[in-house]
Amino acid sequence: MNGFSYGTDYGLGDTFGKYGGYGTDLNVSYTAPTKGFGSRLKNAFGGGNMLGALIGGGFGLAGNIYAANKAAAGTQAMLAAQADNLKRNIQENRAARAANLGKFISQNVMDYGTGADLELGRQLFATEYDRTRGRDLDRDAAMKDFKAQVAMREDPTFRGQQQRKFRRGLEQARVERQAAMEGMFGKIV
Repeated sequence: MNGFSYGTDYGLGDTFGKYGGYGTDLNVSYTAPTKGFGSRLKNAFGGGNMLGALIGGGFGLAGNIYAANKAAAGTQAMLAAQADNLKRNIQENRAARAANLGKFISQNVMDYGTGADLELGRQLFATEYDRTRGRDLDRDAAMKDFKAQVAMREDPTFRGQQQRKFRRGLEQARVERQAAMEGMFGKIV
């Protein structure tokens, strides 16, 4: 080799104690390169001992990248859904405001425009009806009621009932007067 060998104490002593100094045997394995690219690659990765670790690390890195991409895609999908939801809510609020505005405009038109004209027309019709056709109907109904009352008073059954009522009243008055006289003077024979 080049004059330097592992495990030889060059007079420096055990300077680093138990952690290994210059004179400590490190037991580093070294395989001399053989012919071919595969051996050199093998030697470059620690004589074949680290190739599995590097491949595993590579697969781990690839898995982590894949998981990160999936997480990012899920987050993007969630953000897109929230954006769509926000956009839909904004559109619904705009539509509700437009509907309310239309409702208020319609209400004002009905209160002060067309609706007021319709109400005036109703009131004019009602007044005219009360003074013409309504009045005639009321008068006709009153006349029919009067004629029915007159006809009822002329009915023999009604007259008989009225006469019986009158006689009962006379009899009651006579009995009351007689009771008053008997109370003062005794029984009248």
